[in-house]
Amino acid sequence: MTFAVAESEIDVLLVEPTGEGAPGLGEQLAEANESLTIHSVTDVGRARAVLRDTVIDCAVCVHDPPSIDGLEVLSAIRERTPELPVLLAVDTERSARSVLDTGATDVVSLIDGRIDRDVVTNRIENAVAGSRDRDKFEQVFEQATDGIAIHDPRTGAVLESNARLAELLGYDPDDPAPVGIEDFAAGAFPAHLLMISNLYGDHEVGGQRVSKGTVINFFVNRALAGEPITVYEPGTQSRNYVHVDDVARVYVHSAERLLDRRERGATGVETFAVASEEDPSVTTVAERVRTIAREEAGLDPEVRLVENPRGNETLVEEFAVDTSRTREVLGWEPRHGVEETIRALIRRKATDGA
Repeated sequence: MTFAVAESEIDVLLVEPTGEGAPGLGEQLAEANESLTIHSVTDVGRARAVLRDTVIDCAVCVHDPPSIDGLEVLSAIRERTPELPVLLAVDTERSARSVLDTGATDVVSLIDGRIDRDVVTNRIENAVAGSRDRDKFEQVFEQATDGIAIHDPRTGAVLESNARLAELLGYDPDDPAPVGIEDFAAGAFPAHLLMISNLYGDHEVGGQRVSKGTVINFFVNRALAGEPITVYEPGTQSRNYVHVDDVARVYVHSAERLLDRRERGATGVETFAVASEEDPSVTTVAERVRTIAREEAGLDPEVRLVENPRGNETLVEEFAVDTSRTREVLGWEPRHGVEETIRALIRRKATDGA
């Protein structure tokens, strides 16, 4: 998981239409965050010129055909800079499904021609932080003296391994056959596969408070800004939430067990689910934020249902996760709850704007 903390100035390529009725995203983004340098253009040709002459950290494009075809712009960006984070802004009154699964990093909503500045800025920072982290990781990955493997958390299949791991285990990194962490660990070393639910909450690192751009933080920010809390349809979709502090504790429990297993000569993979007993719907979370905002800050934000631009979103009404083995074997259980976290977050932000 990447927790976005802006390290430096961020250069943003913005492609949007001009004229009457244009959203004016450049001004909105510049006002939202002084660390953003906005390079505004109005067509794909000028976008190519900026990419040729300027180092861009992230691109934001308004998908507004026929004046601007966001998919054409996305294709042009990918041709020159395949790894550049690209956000497509889509009017929620239109169908956004045509822009999904096209290689965009994310889709953001235009509501009445406006964006939620805090949300979009947060997503830009998250995308850029993730991109910069990947660059750093690739350097470490290739130069590391330890063996490193990247695996699919759903299947355990190893997606990529570095040269050092191949050397240590006699594994061919160019072999296209799927190899799982189970294959590496069997008879060699103890390993844990942690299946972590939706992370939420924040914490301090070096005196700076950092957090992930989750739906809970999004709702709280909108409520405190006096803006509607927008919920993607149908609103009944459920999520299981687990607090970052609880996840940090499970890492400690995991490390202790791994050390014990290694001392006993045990090898192989153990899998543990890391989740809470809370799986509220998105609408339920929004209503909780509204209620607590009223109690703690005297605000009464509207909860508004809007069109869902993410056609591939998981839409289940229950998201229960069995963590009994994690509790029994690792001696871990979650301590934080969604409601108490929302209340603490609103109290702190309403008091000091943190």
